[in-house]
Amino acid sequence: MPTEKTGPDLCYEMQSASLWTVQHETEYEVAQGLLRLLYITDGQCRLLFAGTSEALPNDRMLILRGPVRYRLAPLEGSTALACIDITRSRAVAGLMTLQQLTQAYATCAALEQSGEPVTVLRDQTGFALNIVRILVSLPAMPAEERRLVSGNLVSVLLASAMRIREENCNPTFGKNPHVRKALRYLHENCTQNATVEGAAQAAGVHPVYLARLFSGEQGMHIRTYLTRMRIDRAKTQLARTCLPVQTIATRCGFSSHPYFTRVFQRETGLTPLEYRHSYDMTCDYGNYEKHIGREVSE
Repeated sequence: MPTEKTGPDLCYEMQSASLWTVQHETEYEVAQGLLRLLYITDGQCRLLFAGTSEALPNDRMLILRGPVRYRLAPLEGSTALACIDITRSRAVAGLMTLQQLTQAYATCAALEQSGEPVTVLRDQTGFALNIVRILVSLPAMPAEERRLVSGNLVSVLLASAMRIREENCNPTFGKNPHVRKALRYLHENCTQNATVEGAAQAAGVHPVYLARLFSGEQGMHIRTYLTRMRIDRAKTQLARTCLPVQTIATRCGFSSHPYFTRVFQRETGLTPLEYRHSYDMTCDYGNYEKHIGREVSE
């Protein structure tokens, strides 16, 4: 892979931010020297790259380092994505240099050192999506002001992405090898149709035997663990993002908004909106609808 421009006098800047709708298998290209961050905001798709294929649900984020070609194919209907293209340029006052960024966020060193053309990340909290949403909906402002705002947000976004990468690579799982495999399956599939049978298949044991091992180590049934994990993710997203409740329900693996509300209230004693309001957050749902292009029903 060709050597990238690096140095204390360079910084990251946003070249463009856009929303895509992928309706059929399509090939894309990232140019030399460009970083592209893709975030799946709605639906699921398949990534086809260098002879490999990987299904991507709506909590996945991709970092692509040019030059690279890849294909995206929606799995059901169409897939909505946010695309942030990032370049390296000479630093200006008010923007963090690459050196300052890696000093402030140690995990960002991997961004420059990694030779991986494609990195797939699982954003469990939705924090990165919140930054992406802001970038694609920046209001009109003077060019220099927009450059500073978007450039610093991009630095925060990349730092967040590298933290997510580290968390994905170093999960804290159980002691028993079968339980570890089951937990990995649950964490990787909790936003989709994760099941006890699927966990048992991943662990390579019978569901009844796995349930006994799992309960002995984790102190609860697999279904209870899965529900609490989904609720914990939902609580984080309610408190730290402005995503609509319906979107959070889908992102956390619940089949419907009403079902999510019932389970959330059973587990916490509060409805999702009551929980969010307890953090005194102000959320502009109308702005989200406008830029993500989905009708939201609270």
